[in-house]
Amino acid sequence: FQEAIEDFNAALKISISNPGIFFNRGITNFSLNKIQEAIEDFEEAIRLLPDYLEPLPYLVQLYLMVGNFEG
Repeated sequence: FQEAIEDFNAALKISISNPGIFFNRGITNFSLNKIQEAIEDFEEAIRLLPDYLEPLPYLVQLYLMVGNFEG
């Protein structure tokens, strides 16, 4: 998974405004139990594309895990 994170980081250097890259890196961070990093990635994906719904279920689950009920 760490290699995937490095690949997503490299992709973001080329396309910093691509919400799909943030989403995929968020999935990978979630899989690695890197909770805060995953939250930041999912939030950024949504910030870049507010109608992007795919990150929402993950973000809700992560907010519940950390006790953030205001999200």
